[in-house]
Amino acid sequence: MSITNSDKKDKIELSSNKPRKIFCGMVSNMIKHVFLIFRTYLDLFIDLVYGYFWERKRQPIPALEKRHAMLAESAVALAAKIRNKELKSEDLVRACIERIQQSFPLSYHKTIAKRHRFMADVLPTRTKRFASSFLVVRSGNLCQSLYFLKVNPIINAVTDERYEDALKEAREVDKLIESGLPDDYYQKKPFLGIPFTAKESHAVQGMLHTLGVVARRHVRAHEDAECVRLVKEAGAILVAVTNVPEINKWMESRNFVFGQTNNPHHTGRTPGGSSGGEAALHACITAPISLCSDIGGSTRMPAFFCGLYALNPTSGYTSLKGSALRTGKEKSMASIGFISRHCSDLIPLTKLVVIADKAKELNLDRPVDVKKLRYFYVETAQDLRVSPISADLRAAMNSSTNHKDRRGQGRLEEGCASSEACTRLDTTFSNEEND
Repeated sequence: MSITNSDKKDKIELSSNKPRKIFCGMVSNMIKHVFLIFRTYLDLFIDLVYGYFWERKRQPIPALEKRHAMLAESAVALAAKIRNKELKSEDLVRACIERIQQSFPLSYHKTIAKRHRFMADVLPTRTKRFASSFLVVRSGNLCQSLYFLKVNPIINAVTDERYEDALKEAREVDKLIESGLPDDYYQKKPFLGIPFTAKESHAVQGMLHTLGVVARRHVRAHEDAECVRLVKEAGAILVAVTNVPEINKWMESRNFVFGQTNNPHHTGRTPGGSSGGEAALHACITAPISLCSDIGGSTRMPAFFCGLYALNPTSGYTSLKGSALRTGKEKSMASIGFISRHCSDLIPLTKLVVIADKAKELNLDRPVDVKKLRYFYVETAQDLRVSPISADLRAAMNSSTNHKDRRGQGRLEEGCASSEACTRLDTTFSNEEND
């Protein structure tokens, strides 16, 4: 078989292009490695600088008082106590409100004391740093400052409240229970008299509904979102709404209307988003029920950041009407969910917001065989745009996977987050509406 001149020409071009491709590949790899090294040291520098900055702003959260100890119990347990007349709804709601507003003294602060040494003997005032009131007391040349820190000003979670109305509703619940109620009434209202909070992006009649947007800073909702209505219908009492990032789009709960929400475990850290206000407030042991929403982790990430449990139901099984300005007819990946300190609360709460026609499809009451579950995990993201996973996070994940592997609790599969996969995920959520 004869070789034509065109075939010879193609072979010559291929042989001449090979060194060029090798060279380009080497240059590309060198650039990637240089960028990776730069990114690694940049992350270390940022952690060092901002770690020092935010460590100085760290503030303690007051411990739970004995009279508020009931707040640490699960919503299911508290509802049972109210039904059995072991606990009054008013006492529970009042404890929740007092916990949010709870004050406690902070030790003498020398710098501030010197700053106010010429003040009157006893003068109530406020500081931006502590977002709380304090008294300045003078005795001769001695000046002391006694600070009274409050839970919410430290974490900045509540954006609007209805404390008086909540107490009024709680008293009405107590009167109803005292008068005697049939068992089927409690079946319709399984969380009768239990206080709850909701993220501000859920519309609540008469309350601020800004989504963190400056142009909406005075807007109030005209009716309840469907999820809020359903939780109220179950007998729960709304106490307050909480902070979110602007239009629920970020993983930090910060906006130009209400400012930044802080993590109660370390106020120099973020509680996550977009349900960061809910997670921060719930981690402080306040309301037993926390109503959230999720599209790419907006319920799950704040729960993870604040050491709580969360459940994000399958999309399409909860009504989004009135949540983040939706009509409820849109196709969306978002779902309504809850954050809780007790895993046992999640299924009973989720049942409240699941669309009635689709409730059976979720099989929420079906026993789960953990040995048949499949777990997918990723130890690192092979994408230069993503910061390396910290050693603490990797150790925690390995501890969890090793525990399940030893006990034979399901099938573990390690995955790999490639650059292409990260790009597709980023594009998907960029094109998706807010949650």
